[in-house]
Amino acid sequence: MESKICAMKMKLYSSFLNTILKTTFNRSLLVFGLLFLSVALGGIFGQAVSIVKNADALEGSFTPGSFEVSVAPSFGTGTVTVLYAVLGSSTATAGTDYSLLTGQVDVTYDFISGGSSLINVSTSQDVLLEGTETVTVQLSTSLDYTLGANTTATVNIADDDTTTLSISDISADEGTNLVFSIVADKAALFDYTVTINFGGGTATIGTTPIVYPEDYNGAQRTVTFLSGDVSKQLAVTTGNDTVIEDDETFIVTLTSASNANVIAGDTAIGTITNDDLGQVTVSADRPNTNEDGSGNNGRFIIDLSEVNNTGSTITVAYTLTGTATQGAGQDYTISGNANINDGSSSTNLNILPIDDVLVEGDENVIITLNSVNSALYEIGTQNSDTVTIVD
Repeated sequence: MESKICAMKMKLYSSFLNTILKTTFNRSLLVFGLLFLSVALGGIFGQAVSIVKNADALEGSFTPGSFEVSVAPSFGTGTVTVLYAVLGSSTATAGTDYSLLTGQVDVTYDFISGGSSLINVSTSQDVLLEGTETVTVQLSTSLDYTLGANTTATVNIADDDTTTLSISDISADEGTNLVFSIVADKAALFDYTVTINFGGGTATIGTTPIVYPEDYNGAQRTVTFLSGDVSKQLAVTTGNDTVIEDDETFIVTLTSASNANVIAGDTAIGTITNDDLGQVTVSADRPNTNEDGSGNNGRFIIDLSEVNNTGSTITVAYTLTGTATQGAGQDYTISGNANINDGSSSTNLNILPIDDVLVEGDENVIITLNSVNSALYEIGTQNSDTVTIVD
């Protein structure tokens, strides 16, 4: 009886062991089959490769820019030669801006992490102002691999050359254009724009059409330098008024440029020269005075055609001539002066006769205006007149 039970247990154990062995074998066979299929497909379709930018470059730097070419993880290990070409859309010139590229790179890979290799872009130094240039690479097709998602990449070569802009002071009469010269100390091999702003000084900023009290068009401006240009002109319109005023100024600032290799920031002063002059004239509003002192004193009035708004006193130089003699014990003395205060437009010069017992007939005092101490005024046509001292 016991022997029969033992035989049954041995039979059941044997059957269970066979089942486990068959399952393990089937699983191993499946894994082996998948591995074989993957290797077979890899041999048929090749490894998947892609390219990205690894680092940009600086012109003339010992550290190159680079592309990274990657092989995706897959079953098996090996080395694949990946072909590539530099596209014509690149702005950098091979052999001039950077060393020639070979057109192929070997990538060693394994089934765990894949693999990658770098394509170095070694740059050259020059003194040309080119701006940032590009090298664009595209992977080429091959029977040895398949192309992945990224097949093109671009490395930028930053230019280390600069140009500095300057602008010069200028002056011109009101109502004309102030033409400024903007100069670059080095020509650029690219187009760029310069932003220009106005302000400051004593002139009043405005926009066209310029209406008093505005003095000039101060709207923000841009000037475009084309490739190879080293100078440009900037014309600023000014207003023409009839106000007697000092010369006025404003500041022009080269605020910024559209390319980082162009250095702006310089300033210049524009001076709007006043072209309106006031007239200084004289008249005898009391042309006769009696020697004996009866009646009014004689009087000259020195007039400005415009009120003195210069902020200081205007002094008129004159001479007195005629048959009468000035001074104590003579024919007359004077009171008043030829100074016209700020905010005023005239001054009086009085002729005070001196009575004597001489029979000398009528005598005269002639005033002649010679000059004025302000550049905003000039001696007018009516520059002389006469007061008669009646004997």
